[in-house]
Amino acid sequence: MTPKGEHSATVIFLHEIGEHADYWVEPFARHGQLNVKYVLPCAPRRKVNGLIRDSQKRAWCGTRANSSENSEDKVGILCSVARVSAIIDEEVRKGIPASRIVIGGFGQGGAVAVNAALRFENRLGGCICLCSWLALCSDLPGCMSLASPATPIVMLQGKRDLSVSRKRVARDSKILSEYCESVTYKELGGVGHSAHPALLKCLSEKLEQLLSTER
Repeated sequence: MTPKGEHSATVIFLHEIGEHADYWVEPFARHGQLNVKYVLPCAPRRKVNGLIRDSQKRAWCGTRANSSENSEDKVGILCSVARVSAIIDEEVRKGIPASRIVIGGFGQGGAVAVNAALRFENRLGGCICLCSWLALCSDLPGCMSLASPATPIVMLQGKRDLSVSRKRVARDSKILSEYCESVTYKELGGVGHSAHPALLKCLSEKLEQLLSTER
């Protein structure tokens, strides 16, 4: 999505399992900032653990929120992380500093985004995860780059989310706080596992905060 003003920052956002990138065009068009470019990549189709046998969904990996740690699709996650890193590198080549790039995602997309933020070689403008979780938790802190602890991380969770456990997200936020300098965890009342207006409003506010000044 091309910015309406002078391009000064970029947001890269990953959709949930079964969604298409187009799902997020309207929310960002409505809540987006004038000088921000929004990159909405689309995941390939693949099998996902726990879904109907032989069915394929658009997904960043074969892992869902309720997957046990020893059944996580590490290869799939890291392949998607590499894809996100390549998009960041391309934005940097175009003149946007890494500190002006925020990555994020909803559900599984957020699980990939936070892993990308932790592994990226430079400090990013931030990482925002909606109704999401920390995948590959046991890789911390060894997988983290030297710069990534300075990247602000925001975890927004709906109190009525039946797909991603609030208890897990709260635990993951505490784990991230052990290794990262700035971790924000916020629960939103009345919000389930969907792009609820309250969630989108909070997302817009957090993005504005992260991109208001260069850190």
